[in-house]
Amino acid sequence: IGLALAHRLKRQNQSVITVKCDQEFSCVNEFEYSINPQHRDDYDHLLEALAATDQCPDAVVHLWNLMASSSGDAFKDLLGFYSVLFLTQAIGQHVATKTLQLTVITNNIYSVAGEERLCPTQATTLGLCKVVPQEHSNVTCRSIDISLSQPETDIPSVTEQLMAELSVPDDLSVAYRGHRRWIQAFEPIYLNDSKAQCSLRERGVYVITGGLGRLGLTMARYLAQKANATLILISRSELPERLQWQQWIDTHPEGDPTRQRIQQIQLLEQLGSNVWVIQADVGDEEQMQLAIAQINEKFGDIHGVIHAAGVTRDRQAIQNLTPTDCQRQFQAKISGLVVLEKVFRNKSLDFCLMCSSLASVLGGLGFAAYAAANSFMDAMAHQWQYHGTPAMSINWDAWQFNHGMNRKANASTTLGHAITPDEGMAVFERLLSLRNVPQIVVSTSDLQRRIDQWLKLEPIRAITPTVQGASLTGQPEQRLASVSHNQLEQMIADIWQQVLGVAQVSKNDNFFDLGGNSLSSIQVVAQLKQTSNIQIPVVSLYERPTVSSLAEILSSNTDQTNLFIQDKSRGEERRQRRRQKLRN
Repeated sequence: IGLALAHRLKRQNQSVITVKCDQEFSCVNEFEYSINPQHRDDYDHLLEALAATDQCPDAVVHLWNLMASSSGDAFKDLLGFYSVLFLTQAIGQHVATKTLQLTVITNNIYSVAGEERLCPTQATTLGLCKVVPQEHSNVTCRSIDISLSQPETDIPSVTEQLMAELSVPDDLSVAYRGHRRWIQAFEPIYLNDSKAQCSLRERGVYVITGGLGRLGLTMARYLAQKANATLILISRSELPERLQWQQWIDTHPEGDPTRQRIQQIQLLEQLGSNVWVIQADVGDEEQMQLAIAQINEKFGDIHGVIHAAGVTRDRQAIQNLTPTDCQRQFQAKISGLVVLEKVFRNKSLDFCLMCSSLASVLGGLGFAAYAAANSFMDAMAHQWQYHGTPAMSINWDAWQFNHGMNRKANASTTLGHAITPDEGMAVFERLLSLRNVPQIVVSTSDLQRRIDQWLKLEPIRAITPTVQGASLTGQPEQRLASVSHNQLEQMIADIWQQVLGVAQVSKNDNFFDLGGNSLSSIQVVAQLKQTSNIQIPVVSLYERPTVSSLAEILSSNTDQTNLFIQDKSRGEERRQRRRQKLRN
């Protein structure tokens, strides 16, 4: 498909550069390169070589997902994700100011016709694609899903479809099945308030992974209240021996996490449940096989599983994200689900509920790995459902477990949309009555409006530059150097006032204390770019959240203005002359 696309683009007099997988970076000729997709430095070498020949790309078509296979090697299985991640990091380092269209091609990550053999590992790139434009405002990112599951796949037809998409970039998520084009949409579902028949069994045996986490314990409490369930709480966290529990409670403060977990378990038992805690890593097959065997021996059949394991407080900007950071997210949500599929294969379950996140739908700053892991969970739920297991992935909105938190006071932040435990359990009860629904989104406000804000970035497109701050004129190398630090501070303060709607901003005010959030930080970066041709990474606002410290980033980089200033370079003029030659 890549070769066919390159051939068609060349026929349209486009300058086409192909990049193939190999053991190391090499330049075959001006238009053909090879890199090792597992080596982060190779992506830097590639963009440096392209810059040296004035060929920094306007668009990238990523097709390496189509080579992915289930090899058992975590890195190779996630080739698509890591190659898009490394490419984005290299773009952020070397092409931070150039507008670039990134199109990621996947194979069967959506259940459209209901007959696809899904590739959940490829769905990880879908989550990453949601976050890339939010953190790198110069990059637009689309995903196009095709189906190569049939030997008779019509490559010329697929090529024509991809060419049409490349010529008119439009919808962010597209799927082709045969000659039909599909776009993703979300259909509202209204859950009946009446007590619909629930799939819980009285004194049933239920396994909760991440069972000592706040979400896992909240769901355990519901099962205890409604079904006097036997609860198996699986967690990597360790608890002291039961005989030592009271001593621990007496000698540790109320805020101690272990004390809180012990007291929550005691509450479950007071409600009538039999609670058994197993220390195990859900991503470790050997540990989980042993745990399930012990459960079967002690309690008999397992009736339901809630997969609530995961890491939610580990946000990392794409530019700083490492495979180690990703693995922390992937261990529970990706490796964990792969293990659960193995240990429950050929076992009959009433349900398997996967606690996914709205991040897989909306992305979010610092959520690249988290969104990727949850996108995998969504695809796995569809796959399990296809194979007959009653699975459901629940894309939960944020949860707020702090009872003293005022939602209205946090309306401008993600906590303004947070679900309280009581609200979450009311939804959970209704979800248990659903059948044959592999994925459902739980949003506390209008979902389409949030999609328009976060994915289509409509508030940013609607920005009209009205800031009357410092004027950055002149040649690119003179712009920042000619503006004083005080002028930069005034320009930033004016932008913050406009975006945040506040009357006055001082140089030591904190952006987030003024009501700033992830979305408004994207707007600030876009406003900087539109009014002054300055491009900075969105994460800069998190690292330097005051006017003064943000101005330091700009004034300290006067020797590297190419990282921030977008201007038509001599290289671009030479590329235009090269294209003209090709046309002639």
